[in-house]
Amino acid sequence: MGRRAVPFFLFLFLLSCPAFAAPLDDFEQALDSGDLSSAQTLLEGVPEDDLEGLIARGLLHHAASHQAKDDPSFRREVSKAKGYLERAARLAPRRLDARLELGDLLIDLGEDDAFLAAMSALLREKPREGWLWTRDERPPQDPERLIPGHLEEVAWGLLRGNHREDTRLALRIATLLVQYEPRHPGGFRVRGRVALDMGRFENAKRDLTASLRLDPEDSESWMDLGTALWELREDKDSPLAYERVLLLNNDPDAVNRAREYLRKMREEGF
Repeated sequence: MGRRAVPFFLFLFLLSCPAFAAPLDDFEQALDSGDLSSAQTLLEGVPEDDLEGLIARGLLHHAASHQAKDDPSFRREVSKAKGYLERAARLAPRRLDARLELGDLLIDLGEDDAFLAAMSALLREKPREGWLWTRDERPPQDPERLIPGHLEEVAWGLLRGNHREDTRLALRIATLLVQYEPRHPGGFRVRGRVALDMGRFENAKRDLTASLRLDPEDSESWMDLGTALWELREDKDSPLAYERVLLLNNDPDAVNRAREYLRKMREEGF
């Protein structure tokens, strides 16, 4: 089966057009409850060749792919979703939500190279003025930061799958981010975690140190760095990383783990 990526942005789009606000509001509720039959009925009043209609139908087929019971039906539904979203992206190429959602569908289809090519193009374009998040509103933050943030979330989602091919794609996404967005910590953060999991502790130390220079309040990266330093037998610096987590005190789970690691170190005489 394909990778069942969760749609990130389409609901924001569906609520942004006053002409179809009522049917699309009901459509969202039906889709959210899993009632795809009612959702499809509600789209009958929305023109298929309209931008809103294209994206709504893309969302419907994406949701149907999540309910597919076999691989042929999954691929059929996600391919239909891809077709609608490609048409939407051609109609509105400066719409971030449609292009990012289309990228997620490429992952579902296993088209990793196509996904990376599409995201590389988006990163190269460096969207600034004139790019819209929905038709009526600007992005909640600078799109130059929002796109890397989305890609980092995709990478972490792939890592949670714990499959070799997903880890490989997550690493390729991270490398893409380091190449195009070296001021964003996400690429370094993901690469550091992958290196740590693979036992490449020097690489983990390098990338985690880079990520923490950009985001020194990231407790999870301090935890990972502490582990990498411990494995490298850098016994003086490893406790300092865990102690930084206690000083930050911004992640209760990380704080509890840091306390436990420091307790074990004291017991072992470090």
